[in-house]
Amino acid sequence: MDNVPRLSEVLYVGLCRKIGTPTEVAIRRDVMDMDEMIKKPFFNHRKSAVMLSGSNREGFRLRSSDVDRMFWFSNHKLITDISQSRLYNSSKYIFVLMEDSDTPPGFVRLRLLTPSRQTFMTSCLVPCSDDVYISSRLWRESFFQSLHKKGFNNKFSKIHGPCSSGFNTAFEFDEVLCFASFPWPKLLGSWVDRCQRHTWPSATALEKNP
Repeated sequence: MDNVPRLSEVLYVGLCRKIGTPTEVAIRRDVMDMDEMIKKPFFNHRKSAVMLSGSNREGFRLRSSDVDRMFWFSNHKLITDISQSRLYNSSKYIFVLMEDSDTPPGFVRLRLLTPSRQTFMTSCLVPCSDDVYISSRLWRESFFQSLHKKGFNNKFSKIHGPCSSGFNTAFEFDEVLCFASFPWPKLLGSWVDRCQRHTWPSATALEKNP
C-alpha cells in the first residue's frame, strides 16, 4: 500500500502529458468559447449556427479524438406544440412540429408547418396526406452531399447514424445537421428531471436558449 500514493502521482503526471494539465485544458475551453463568440455574428447573418462538442470541445487532445460538430438553421424553430409558435415572430421563423404520437420509442415525425425558402430544406420534404414531413433519409443524404461539395469526399467518408463521418486532412470528424428546440421537448422531461436532481449539467446550461 505504500506504493499507492506514488502510483497515483505517476498516473497523474502521465495523464497531464497525454491530454494536458488542468490549466491547459481550461485554456483550450476558454479559447473555444471565444472562438464561438467571435463567429456567432457571422453565423447569425447566414441564419445558421454551429456548436462544437465532444472531447475536443472539452479541451482534451487525444490521438483517437475526433471533431464533433452540430449545425442548425437558426431561423427554423422546432416546437412540440403549435401554441409554442407564439413565442416567436412568425415573419422571421420557419416552424417545424415534432410529433411523437404513434411512433416507436426514440423516434418522432417532423412536420413542416410553414413554407421554407431554404433549398436544402425543400429538397428533403415528402408529402403525407395533406401535410408535409421531413424525410430523415433525404436529410442525411443531402447533408452528406453538401460536405462532399466542400471537399470532404475521400474514401473514408460515410453516413454513420444521423452523422456524416470522415477525415479532413489530419483529423476525423462527425458532423450532423440538427434542429434546435427551446424549451426542452416534453419527450425529454424525464432526462431533464434527472439532471436537475443531480445538478449536472448546471441549471444555467439547461436553461440556455440555443
